[in-house]
Amino acid sequence: MYSKPEPTPRVAFVFYETFLEAIKLAPRKEQNKVLRHLVECGLGQRRVETLPYPSRSIVRPMLTSIENANHRYYAAIRRGETGGRPKVEVDLDLAQHLYVECGSWKEVAKRMDLSEATLYRARRIAGQI
Repeated sequence: MYSKPEPTPRVAFVFYETFLEAIKLAPRKEQNKVLRHLVECGLGQRRVETLPYPSRSIVRPMLTSIENANHRYYAAIRRGETGGRPKVEVDLDLAQHLYVECGSWKEVAKRMDLSEATLYRARRIAGQI
């Protein structure tokens, strides 16, 4: 468990379907409080140890996932990373050359060891599509 939120606030966290299922098990009048507490923990605005009962008992199965994600996020921030997938540099000149050679963007992606989606996205961002 991380000890306290870092100075850089989170702006998002992963919310799994099982989280919703667990929240639905709470009494109706408690569900909003539990959801708010979960979001505050997920965004690093509240330490899980400060949750009141019954929220803590309902959120407990989710806390490991949230805390691990927060720990990884803050470690990335300390390393100067912003989180998310690493950016892939796509050589669009090479891609265009390969396309002329083989005539298929699918084949170009395969030869460049890229997914078709990555190649498409790079071409769209560059205004080629």
